[in-house]
Amino acid sequence: MMSITLVFVFFSVYSVLNENPLLLLSLPVAIYIILLFFREAHLNPEKIRNPEKFILEKRTLIAIIIWLIIVVSAFYGPNLLEKLMR
Repeated sequence: MMSITLVFVFFSVYSVLNENPLLLLSLPVAIYIILLFFREAHLNPEKIRNPEKFILEKRTLIAIIIWLIIVVSAFYGPNLLEKLMR
């Protein structure tokens, strides 16, 4: 429980202190993934022992893809359009 709380706190602080405010959009998805992991750790500990079972689960995979899209677009979105136009 303590490690999940620390991950949440550090990611939240990083999102707030970063110069890119769009990174805050990824915070709800990251919280969802963390809470989903915490739930699965309590309900199905055998699934957590094999991380590929947890990661390849449909809802986890969709959440990770959405999170990656938000993070990549937050970091590279504005500059990517400028580079593509050149």
